[in-house]
Amino acid sequence: MAIETICKGCAQKLRVGDEFAGRKARCPHCKTIYTVPAATGDQPTHGDGDSWLMRSTDGAEYGPVPKSELDRWFHEGRLDSAAQVRKENEASWRQSSELYPSLSPRIASSDNPFSSKPAFGLPEPNPYASPSTPGQLARNHRPHRGGLILTLSILGFACCQIFSVAAWVMGHGDLKEINAGRMDPQGRGLTQAGMIIGIVGTVLMILGIGAQIILVAIAIFSEM
Repeated sequence: MAIETICKGCAQKLRVGDEFAGRKARCPHCKTIYTVPAATGDQPTHGDGDSWLMRSTDGAEYGPVPKSELDRWFHEGRLDSAAQVRKENEASWRQSSELYPSLSPRIASSDNPFSSKPAFGLPEPNPYASPSTPGQLARNHRPHRGGLILTLSILGFACCQIFSVAAWVMGHGDLKEINAGRMDPQGRGLTQAGMIIGIVGTVLMILGIGAQIILVAIAIFSEM
């Protein structure tokens, strides 16, 4: 049995299987996401011979109108869960959700331990998605410079130890930015490694300069 409904985005008539009642679906025409109505009660009926009245939350009453007109109000969103409806020949009002079950509050799928299916027509979430994808990074994160800092620290050992000082200074500053949430945290490991190597290179440079000064001093005193 198919459930018929009308898309609120493009007013196209849609048909889906009754096994999708109460679940989310996507309109194939305009891509609007909507809730599939229940297989009973929510389907438009015509010619039932009864007139209906609707009472809004502010106490205003509308009708009597045919059931088909009440169904149209429902599909247009003019009926909410707080509204009340009744047949013209009835004395008591009933909640609109009794006539249109899809208006009833539903347990969110994320809180329902028995819900394991994704919403009909929606992509299934990827549990293996990397948290480092650009769409998941904060908009105010600046790109990290971990690779550059590590390269400078290695150059400090290979050719010129002044690069070690640059790696130390840059690494220290970038780690502060990462901790403050202003720089991409994915570069923390490279930045820390480059800074540590830069510190070691800087210390060796200072020790080397100190050793040269001592040797020069010894040579001067030995000639005196």
